[in-house]
Amino acid sequence: MKCTRTLLSIIILTAFVCSLSAQEHENVEQVGRLYNYWNKASDVVVVRDLAYLAAHSSGLQILDISNPESPENIGYWDDNPGEAVGIVVSGDYAYIADLEGGLRIILISDPEHPVEVGYFITDGRAHAIAYADDLVYIAEGDLGMQVVNVGLPRNPVEAGQIVMGGNAKDVKVSGDYAYIANGLSGLSIISIANLRQMNEVGTYDTGGEVNSLDVSSDYVCLTGNSQLNEDERMVGGGLRIISIVDPENPQ
Repeated sequence: MKCTRTLLSIIILTAFVCSLSAQEHENVEQVGRLYNYWNKASDVVVVRDLAYLAAHSSGLQILDISNPESPENIGYWDDNPGEAVGIVVSGDYAYIADLEGGLRIILISDPEHPVEVGYFITDGRAHAIAYADDLVYIAEGDLGMQVVNVGLPRNPVEAGQIVMGGNAKDVKVSGDYAYIANGLSGLSIISIANLRQMNEVGTYDTGGEVNSLDVSSDYVCLTGNSQLNEDERMVGGGLRIISIVDPENPQ
């Protein structure tokens, strides 16, 4: 296994995440951890008693977390050619954003012996990934977003692509829209009603660099780094909550 040290901490959050203080650790308790010789731990998906971890050059790591005080590494796949940085899970498959390795499709019906069954080499580096209705949406840096049909996991095919400028680092899908954390270009909202004619319908500039996001009902939560503005003040960092009731006019 390709290895350098990392640490996975499993925590219980007992208060609404937006009210937590990172400095005080208020209402947060670590109940268990697993120390292993993986590479960086970049992304994780939890499905019932299993956690699926994107671990850079250490690929996919599968953990049994049925006992949170004593998590166990039960399976792995680390033949990825790139660096596993994003992951989504649907049914018997894990879909991995593998940077220069593109999209990797892993059969996880036997979590102790995951196996790659398909892959798709993206035009850009695959930074993050979202899944909806047999379609995988891939944030690929300065090349925007590429959409891949994975209805046949052993034969994935391109379904669409859009370049909108910026640096697509994260993507989430809700309804007819894809929401992209687009680096210094802020939030980009893409209509995906027609995958062959996708277009950017809305944007929101935080003034900083947007690195990640999540979507809940009528809101997008953005996180990112501050930047110096023309007045030499740091702006745009931290957490921003954006209303997307009107996707063409996010507030």
